[in-house]
Amino acid sequence: MFKLRPHHGICIGFFQGKGYSKEFTEHMTEIIKYLQENNPKICVTSSVDEICKACPNNIEGKCNGDEKVSAIDKRCLDAVNIKDNTIINYKDYKALIKEKISDKAIGSDICRDCQWTDLCYKQHCS
Repeated sequence: MFKLRPHHGICIGFFQGKGYSKEFTEHMTEIIKYLQENNPKICVTSSVDEICKACPNNIEGKCNGDEKVSAIDKRCLDAVNIKDNTIINYKDYKALIKEKISDKAIGSDICRDCQWTDLCYKQHCS
């Protein structure tokens, strides 16, 4: 089962090829390509996922900023009205993110504690 943190559904939509490191951005690019081409079933889970594998905040399978990131995940789950550990096709989850978050322009509020918020929302909203 492909694991995906709830808020990573938002990150994917705003990804611009920038990130923590070259390795991270390459990994993210590969993940996005895989998801788009294969539309796998995903487990939307508020824990370390496939994207986190290349993140410098992933320390031995735990997120170094988990309290902050978990709050973002919770706001994302609440916005799309699904529960943690929901299993869904990737494109269906992507559609939920678009309908319930992106189209309503509430992503910057959901992601307010994220270090990348300015990059995502200033770039797309200017």
